[in-house]
Amino acid sequence: MEKLLGRTVADRLTAFDLLSFMRVLPNPDPVLDRLGKRITVYEDLLRDAQVASCMASRKAGVSKLNFELKAEKEDQKIHDFIEETFSRFDRHQLFRAILNCVVYG
Repeated sequence: MEKLLGRTVADRLTAFDLLSFMRVLPNPDPVLDRLGKRITVYEDLLRDAQVASCMASRKAGVSKLNFELKAEKEDQKIHDFIEETFSRFDRHQLFRAILNCVVYG
């Protein structure tokens, strides 16, 4: 598996068009595109009471978990850099955003 850490996969420069001008990457979902639908389909899904309840429960459960970074073989300076970088983020907000991938694919 190719290492992607430190390598940009996509940005506004590699997807330059009207959407990138608005600081948004284009929606590449071919299934939605064939159906003539947009990303709002997924947002509508989150408005369903059962789906919203399950997502809220899952996000709450993950937010309660203990979290730590462990250095195994990497340089201590690298570990300290990563630790300091992650300390700048709101961990709970980050995990909630990551868990949205379940809905948005």
